[in-house]
Amino acid sequence: MSRLSQMEEYVDLLNKKCTGNTLNPAVRNQLVDSLRSGQYTAAMVELAVRNSREGKAYAAQQAAALALQQQQQAALATQQQQQAALRKQQLREYIAELRRVYLGPSTAGNGSDNDSIQAEQYAESVESGERSLQEVEDMIKVLLPFLRTLF
Repeated sequence: MSRLSQMEEYVDLLNKKCTGNTLNPAVRNQLVDSLRSGQYTAAMVELAVRNSREGKAYAAQQAAALALQQQQQAALATQQQQQAALRKQQLREYIAELRRVYLGPSTAGNGSDNDSIQAEQYAESVESGERSLQEVEDMIKVLLPFLRTLF
């Protein structure tokens, strides 16, 4: 590849990167000629392209697109956190209801506080993967009522 074609390729790639478009042939030839003659260095050509009207508009467009993407990602993360919190709350409510239905009212002095603490412990064991929800349901439906009859 000749030096001239390398300069042309450099100017074309630089312009595509900095403006997203191809250059007007007259401007392209002017930049290549300035590079070849030594009037401009590669850094000067890059500055000229970046600071052109098209270069500035493209940079602003890219910055706006990046900002929009970041906003969308933040919104998605917030939505996922809200959904996770809702799932956790629903799991706790479901386990508390299972306990109420299968075990009846708490026999502890402060009743609902004890029930919610135990429901929280079961929910945490499901969330951590220590137990499956089915295992917790089975414990509440079968094992715990059986244990209550023994004590």
